[in-house]
Amino acid sequence: MAIIGNVGYTAAMTSLVFGMILMSNPEKAKKGNKILIVGMLLAVVSTIVLYSNLEAQIPWKNWLLIIGVLALGTVVGGKITWGYKLTKMPELIALFNGLGGLAAVLIGYSGLIGSTRVEGLEFTLLITSVVLGMVTFSGSLIAFFKLTGKLTKSLSQNRAFMVLCLSFCVLFVFKLAMQSNASEFGMNLIFLSFFSFLLGVFFANNVGGADMPVLISVLNGFTGVITCITGLYFENTIMILLGVFVGFTGLVLTIQMSKAMNRNLIKVFFSSIKTSNHSSEGAESYHNIQEITAATIASELTFVKKVAIIPGFGLATAHAQHACKKLMDRLNEMNIDVKFIVHPVAGRMPGHMNVLLAEANVSYENTLELDQGNEFLLEADYCFIIGANDVVNTSAEVDDKSPIYGMPIIQAYQASRVVIIKRSLGNGYAGIANPLFDENHTRMYLTDAQKGLTSIVDELKID
Repeated sequence: MAIIGNVGYTAAMTSLVFGMILMSNPEKAKKGNKILIVGMLLAVVSTIVLYSNLEAQIPWKNWLLIIGVLALGTVVGGKITWGYKLTKMPELIALFNGLGGLAAVLIGYSGLIGSTRVEGLEFTLLITSVVLGMVTFSGSLIAFFKLTGKLTKSLSQNRAFMVLCLSFCVLFVFKLAMQSNASEFGMNLIFLSFFSFLLGVFFANNVGGADMPVLISVLNGFTGVITCITGLYFENTIMILLGVFVGFTGLVLTIQMSKAMNRNLIKVFFSSIKTSNHSSEGAESYHNIQEITAATIASELTFVKKVAIIPGFGLATAHAQHACKKLMDRLNEMNIDVKFIVHPVAGRMPGHMNVLLAEANVSYENTLELDQGNEFLLEADYCFIIGANDVVNTSAEVDDKSPIYGMPIIQAYQASRVVIIKRSLGNGYAGIANPLFDENHTRMYLTDAQKGLTSIVDELKID
C-alpha cells in the first residue's frame, strides 16, 4: 500500500506541474485545469491510502468522518463556485484563501491542544501555522469585503495598530513557549489568535484599492507557505511540494504586480493610504467633456486602419466581453487591424482581463501586453477604453501628488482618437479623477458597455 501511495504522489505532482504549464497558454488552459483537478484527486486518494497503511487499524467511525468531510467540502465548494460569476472571481479567490488560512489555524489548534507537551520544531511549526493562518484568514476577509465594495475606509492610525498587534503576538508566543499549565496555555493561545486576527485585519485594511492585485498575490503566497508548514508537521511530501510551489508562484506574482504598478511593497502594506486633491467624484472634476454617439463612432471607424481596445473591470461588470469580440470581428471584416491591450493589474486580480477575453474566444495573438501595447498606440488611429480608468490614468505620469504616480500605464492618449465607454464620469477603483477625460481628442460614450458596443456593431452593419 505504501508503494501505491508514493506512486500516487508522484503521479499527482507530475499532473499538477504539467497542468500549471498548460494553464500559461490560454488555448490550452481548459485542458490544464482538468489535469490539475485529476492531480488534486490523486493527491487526496494517495494520502488516504498511505496513511491507512501506517495505521494498523483505522476505526470505521474515522472512515465515515473522512468520507463525510470530503463529501461536504465537495458539495459546499461546488455550490459556492458555481454560484459565482466570472466577474466576481477575485472575491472568490480571496474567500478561498481565507478558508485555507482558517484550516491551518484549526490544524495548529489540534496539534497544540491535543498534545501534553509540544516543543522544538513541532511547536514552532504549529505556532507559525496558527499565526500565519489567522493573518491570512482575517486579511482575506478584508480583501473580500474591499473587493465587494462593502469596505471602503481605512483607520488613520493603521500602522500603529499593526505594530501593537505584532508586539502582542510576539509576547504571547514567548508565553506559550514557556509551557505553562493547561488553562494558562489555552488562554494564551486564545489571545495569540485574537491579536493575529487583528494583525491580518490591519495588514489588509491598509492596502488601497489600486493595490488590491498585490494584496491578493501576497495572500496567495501566504497560503502556499502555510501548506508547506503543515506538510512539514505531518511529514507529508505532497503538501510540502505543493506549498513550496504555491508559495513561490505567489512570490513571483507579487513581484510582477509590484513591478507593473511601480510600487514598493513596503509602501503598499506599511504606508498610510494617500488621498488625492483630484478625488472629487463626477462631472465636477472635469471641464472639457465631449460626448459622442454610436453613429458618429461608426462613421469615424470607416476611415481608420488600426484600432486599440483597452478593457477594464467595467467591461467585466457589464458582461461585455462577447460584444467586444463582435466589434473586433466586424472591424476585421473591414480590414482594420485590432489589438487588445491588457494592463498587468487590470481588473481586481492578476490575469482577470485575460480570462474574460479568453472566455469570449479572443485569440491570444490579438492581445498585447503593456510595452507592446504602448508601441501599437503610437500608430493607432482609434482607441476604445472600455470600463477602464486607473490603468490609463495620465495622472500617474504627470501628477506627483497622485496615489498612483509612477505606475506604468497604458498610454491611450497616444492614439489619434480616444473613445471612453463607461456608465458615468465616476472615478476608478483608486478613487481619483482621470485627466484623460478632458483631453481634446477624447470622446465620452456614457452608456453600459454591452449596450454601447452592440449599438456600434449595429451601426457598422448599415450599408
